[in-house]
Amino acid sequence: LFSSLDQNTAAGCRDAAMLILFLDTGLRCSEFLHLGVEDVHLGDQWVKVMGKGQKERVVPLGSRASKMLQRYFYYFRPEPLVGDQFFLCLNGSPMIESTIK
Repeated sequence: LFSSLDQNTAAGCRDAAMLILFLDTGLRCSEFLHLGVEDVHLGDQWVKVMGKGQKERVVPLGSRASKMLQRYFYYFRPEPLVGDQFFLCLNGSPMIESTIK
């Protein structure tokens, strides 16, 4: 899957970061969609997730996932149109579940 993505493009870098985050953390799609910028702690390598039943939990990240998320955030993430969602569509709008699928 990773070799099919061109990680030197905005879409490829974003998709690779999404894929590694899903694989590294086991987040549910709904948890992923509600991940805000303030919930991702790249330097400390963890994300804060609001799970089922409105239970908050901290999920650690591996070093590879942290590096890919940093690359996406600092070099390829578009300026958000609204909100503070971490992962955005290429035009800056928030992602929805069908975008991920």
